[in-house]
Amino acid sequence: MIIPPNQMAGYALGGMLLLLIFMDFAYYKKHFPGPQAALNTSMADILRRERDLELISSTEGTPTQNTKL
Repeated sequence: MIIPPNQMAGYALGGMLLLLIFMDFAYYKKHFPGPQAALNTSMADILRRERDLELISSTEGTPTQNTKL
């Protein structure tokens, strides 16, 4: 039985990992701005909407308070 050349596979795996990291920082971050740009909303709008939803959910109460047993 012959053992496969694991050292060569390790070099290939490491090289691909470095290539993917480089592509992430050099290309993808510049060309894909993220969900805020896709939704055409700013981070301030998102935080405002979350705050509004938290206020609404805290004033409604729990479902068990509104039901009869």
